[in-house]
Amino acid sequence: MTLNILEIHTDIPVGSVPSAPELGSGSRVDRMLQRLYPRRIDVAVLTPNGWVIIEAKPRANSSAVGQLLGYVYLWFRDCPTCPFADSLIVTDVGDVEARELAAVLGVGFVELGL
Repeated sequence: MTLNILEIHTDIPVGSVPSAPELGSGSRVDRMLQRLYPRRIDVAVLTPNGWVIIEAKPRANSSAVGQLLGYVYLWFRDCPTCPFADSLIVTDVGDVEARELAAVLGVGFVELGL
């Protein structure tokens, strides 16, 4: 797979973050939640066709596919005008179910064989 990359971003928070209102706004716990809780997209690449959302896993299993699809949903919920091109899992080795699930759901799956 070759990508014509226009922009690349990493470690992108998506979705909402819980708060601890009982501790008061701006509390230490609130600040910790803001930093630690966010779901984070590993890599987002802008191509001429739109955004490619990438999840990188050392040993991808079927939960990686679900995690990636959740991130894709949150990305485009938060940015409905962002054009979508593809979703992709990059892994050293993936299991059989992960490959099958990715194929059925239209998620790209690249095994590096490391």
